[in-house]
Amino acid sequence: MKQKTMKLWQMIIVTVVSLVLVITMFLPAFQINGDVFGDMVKVVTGNNILGDLAESLIGDSIEEEKEKFDEEIKEYEEEHHVKISKISPFAIMTHSFSKLVLGDQITEEEMEDAENEEPFASIQKKYSILRFFLWAVYIGAAIIILITILGFLLKWNKMIPLIISTVYGVIGAIAFGYLRFFLIRAVVKKAGGSIMDELGANFGGLGSEKTLSVTVKMLSCFYSVAFLIAFIAALCLILVSVLSMFLGKSEEISEPHIEESSGWDYYGNTPQPDENSIQGGSAEDGYSQFPNPLEKEIPVTESGFQAPPVPKQVSVPERPPVMAAPMGQVKCTKGVMAGQGFMLPQDRKVIVGKNPQKANLVINNPRVSNIHCSIRYNPVGNKYIVKDHSTNGTFVNGSRLQKDTPQEYPAGTVLSLADGSNEITLG
Repeated sequence: MKQKTMKLWQMIIVTVVSLVLVITMFLPAFQINGDVFGDMVKVVTGNNILGDLAESLIGDSIEEEKEKFDEEIKEYEEEHHVKISKISPFAIMTHSFSKLVLGDQITEEEMEDAENEEPFASIQKKYSILRFFLWAVYIGAAIIILITILGFLLKWNKMIPLIISTVYGVIGAIAFGYLRFFLIRAVVKKAGGSIMDELGANFGGLGSEKTLSVTVKMLSCFYSVAFLIAFIAALCLILVSVLSMFLGKSEEISEPHIEESSGWDYYGNTPQPDENSIQGGSAEDGYSQFPNPLEKEIPVTESGFQAPPVPKQVSVPERPPVMAAPMGQVKCTKGVMAGQGFMLPQDRKVIVGKNPQKANLVINNPRVSNIHCSIRYNPVGNKYIVKDHSTNGTFVNGSRLQKDTPQEYPAGTVLSLADGSNEITLG
């Protein structure tokens, strides 16, 4: 089955952008300090508002007024045990509006009175909605990170986490855009005519729309970076998620399975690995292990060679036909096993040695090693591949074979084992 899975770079980018949304919960969203005071003065003077409020804001020196404002905020924070100079979304999430602004020192009676007054009551309703939304953003970002990482590790169809992150990004972008660019205007309009009338009087009887615009600009000075960064991060999450849906090719995803061999050995059985195979056997020349004659009874022909038994009839649907293949011959012509021989298919090998657990041509001689040598048949050119593994050596025409190095010899070659008391003829 083919499906599109998430690439590593896609998983990393989506995770990082989602993590940025989590981090913004701890950055300042609102601030109240001397710099905010200075920005508000610029709004007032920039709109040519010269009423009593402007004079009270401007004073004799802006810098002096900013320092004085910072001192007053600091005193207020110490007196009420609050932190309003910088307010993070996490502080909003973990504090009610009254606790955040008025602190722990206020009595229950004073708090009730404040909550019943406008615009406090109206602002508190908006604040409760904001708290719910910020918690949803925080938990949602954590879920997106978890789903993205799991989807990558478990090779899910990438459309699942990417569609979820896209929807989350759209909701986040709309909400944070509203918080950053439209919330204050909505709050000011909701607060009612009392604020508008008071500001209009201070601003020299300006019209309500002009007063609303100036008031929104003034209150916007209280914004910090958190909502703006979250808005940009949400847009980036949408962009990355949508692009990732269309980038990347489908990959073959399959369940683990055991592959069945399509080959058949000489005896009509599927080839099985042989635990007695010597080092480097099948890796170097591609031949499989020749069967141990001790494990199967192989009839002896009149010429002294052991012929393989007749293959058993196995009912297999559409089994490929067994094609006759050329075979070599290996026969002991001297020594304790003289007359013993094998018909040697090209996909098997003869292991010569004195250990019956490891060899299939067993020569019981103290000079012969447990695994003395191995022989394979190569039908191309009717040749034999011999590899020596012994301590006392394998010889051809008096020359000792290099140990653990396969060498090829023609049919008719005689192998002399160790002291020469045992010989094997190839072919």
